[in-house]
Amino acid sequence: MKIRDLKVRAVAAPMKRVLHTSIASVSVAPLLLLDLQTDDGIVGRSYLFALAKHHLPPLAKLVEAMAGISKRCAR
Repeated sequence: MKIRDLKVRAVAAPMKRVLHTSIASVSVAPLLLLDLQTDDGIVGRSYLFALAKHHLPPLAKLVEAMAGISKRCAR
């Protein structure tokens, strides 16, 4: 089974209850949504939680790079 496609989307989901910490209040959950398709037709979905919105772009690049490595190693 090999990775055929990976879709990565960054979203900021509103939280019903605000999370209060000692340094900030968090009212949105920065999430990276992942949809992975294999050549066997299996689809996997997951998400990654980030501490802040500005963490999502580098996290997305990391996930895409890891998928690229997996594609190259599967050949």
